[in-house]
Amino acid sequence: MTGRTKIAALVLLLIAAILCTSCILDEKVIEVILRNSTCLDFQEYDEDETFSTPDTIDMADEIGETLAENGMSRGDIVTASLISCTYEVTDLTPPVGHADWVISGAITVERIDKARAATTLVEYDTQSIVGAMGLTDPIVADLTPAGVDLLNEALADFIAGDDPVIVVKTENGNVDPDPTPSDPIDFDWQACLNFYLQFDETLDLIDLFPPSE
Repeated sequence: MTGRTKIAALVLLLIAAILCTSCILDEKVIEVILRNSTCLDFQEYDEDETFSTPDTIDMADEIGETLAENGMSRGDIVTASLISCTYEVTDLTPPVGHADWVISGAITVERIDKARAATTLVEYDTQSIVGAMGLTDPIVADLTPAGVDLLNEALADFIAGDDPVIVVKTENGNVDPDPTPSDPIDFDWQACLNFYLQFDETLDLIDLFPPSE
């Protein structure tokens, strides 16, 4: 049988199955995965090397938007988890008298709806500002287990009906060379928390080859 004949036979078989009113329906449960990315934009302007910049995530609003776009609700979610955290510099005011800034510090996450203490999610060491700008793909950060646990707990509570609120904060401790009033560090960057949401969907599929009686 040629390839074309095989395709024609399969098409006829499918049509026959669709038209068959006595065919056996086989119930299948499939996993559906949605990805949710929550991105935060930070503006840094500092005249010394230590700075702290916060932003807030309302998890119910952020994930709720993704659910609405896909016709889902939080009650449909089976499980959810943090996939990764990525970051990149989006704009830089050139420094005075040198080509780059190198920064060291951490990104922390804090859950304020249940008074969870700030926990380190990302530690960055000797991160070049120029090296994090103009990238095809953002930098994938190494994550600390404690920070991942805090966010995954918040996701589980969201599924259970809570509305977690997360503060994400830059805690920078060192800049080389040191910023000054005449040469401040001035750049914008974006950090994204990437989650997956799993759903189970039940489909009734036609069993084309049911067992014989």
